[in-house]
Amino acid sequence: MRVPSSRVLSILLLVVALGVAAVWGFNALGQPRAVSADARTTALARQIKCPVCNGESAADSAAPIAVEMRSVIRQKVAAGESDQEILTYFRQRYGDDILLAPPKAGFDLIAWLAPVVALVLGGVAIFSLSQSWMSRARGAVAEPLPAPASGDDRELRLTLRRAVAADEGLPEDGGSA
Repeated sequence: MRVPSSRVLSILLLVVALGVAAVWGFNALGQPRAVSADARTTALARQIKCPVCNGESAADSAAPIAVEMRSVIRQKVAAGESDQEILTYFRQRYGDDILLAPPKAGFDLIAWLAPVVALVLGGVAIFSLSQSWMSRARGAVAEPLPAPASGDDRELRLTLRRAVAADEGLPEDGGSA
């Protein structure tokens, strides 16, 4: 089996890193804004947790408080408030935990950066290991045995015995032919 060259591994690692960065960047930038007020209300309600439900958004919950939250969102959208102003309104009343996605600041920044850092460190570790393995594989290429000085079979056996003894750490003259 042929071991891929370091150049091929470098290109493969670069392609994987660019792909992950593109996906992460697309998710970080967000989706385009909804046009209608109802779609915008639903999109904002999906970003806010229902305070009484376990891990459910205000958009998906049937709890009375979630219905009231959607009504407040709808009123604020109709009043012309921006998405950030509406989310800030709920954060001021319920704290940062009301948001389904943690804010990208302070201690919560770790939640956003940890996967990227882990991916980069994993890529560096894989690249380093592959370089180490490939250098060992290049160094492990066996050198051909020296040809005996004459065509004598006994000389060939002696040469082979010396080579095996050297590989196994035995004395060279440790036996008879």
